[in-house]
Amino acid sequence: MKVLIFSDVHGAQKRLLDILKSHDDAEIIISLGDHELSSHFLKTHQIIAVKGNYPMDVGVGYTHEQMIGNKKVFFTHGHHYWIKSGFDRLLLAMTATGAQVCFHGHTHQIGFTQFSGRTIINPGAVSFARGKEPESYCVVEVKKDQWLIKWYDALKHTVLKTVSL
Repeated sequence: MKVLIFSDVHGAQKRLLDILKSHDDAEIIISLGDHELSSHFLKTHQIIAVKGNYPMDVGVGYTHEQMIGNKKVFFTHGHHYWIKSGFDRLLLAMTATGAQVCFHGHTHQIGFTQFSGRTIINPGAVSFARGKEPESYCVVEVKKDQWLIKWYDALKHTVLKTVSL
């Protein structure tokens, strides 16, 4: 199974279309908010979207939970959990929902952190990256109990970083 996850598109529809085309074999597509895209666009491309802090974001709500392979995954933009100040609130939400993995956006930076058997991942930002890395998104390839997470450059579609989980 292949899952495409991105955040913070901020209306860069052409860039997102290029990403979708590069990974047209993705079985699940998730937007972590601040996409600034219409509900029609999301529905047309079968994108599951959570709302971000952009006031006009449309989506299923501020969080989404889903089993991917053998792991329960929690998806959020992250602003409701004050992630710029640390992961305490996010870890409480993961514990409450039984999620082993969380994907969030909001900080516009690639991230991979593990705490007591829980993993928190940020795909970076499709637009307006902050920090050293370029604009990015990630793809999760799930085979049996093995997860391979790859972060891609949002313009060149080349792999920036790979982690196994």
